[in-house]
Amino acid sequence: MKTILMKNFSRNLICRNKYQGSDLDVNAEMFRIKHLAELDDQTWWDGEEKITLEFEGVDTISPGFANEAFAYFGIYKNVTWNKFKQKVILKNISEVKYEIIRDEVKSGTGEDED
Repeated sequence: MKTILMKNFSRNLICRNKYQGSDLDVNAEMFRIKHLAELDDQTWWDGEEKITLEFEGVDTISPGFANEAFAYFGIYKNVTWNKFKQKVILKNISEVKYEIIRDEVKSGTGEDED
């Protein structure tokens, strides 16, 4: 199982895309392209492989970052929150950060926020 140390990307996951912030490489769009490219293939979602996102050392995640990085899969791959959490393990993450990611993934497919 592949593990991504999120703090190695940034301790503050706040920028949605290259139009936000000053560092063009530290944004959700680039994170998704560089680190989650295999998730863009529907066969990955249908297979047995999983990925772990390790959040230890991450101070902040914004809804915009979570939307661009994760809701993308709901919008373009029709991945539900249940499918997402089965395949993408969120490790050492606070309840608030977890809820931000959950709400954004659900928004990608129009699921209820309950």
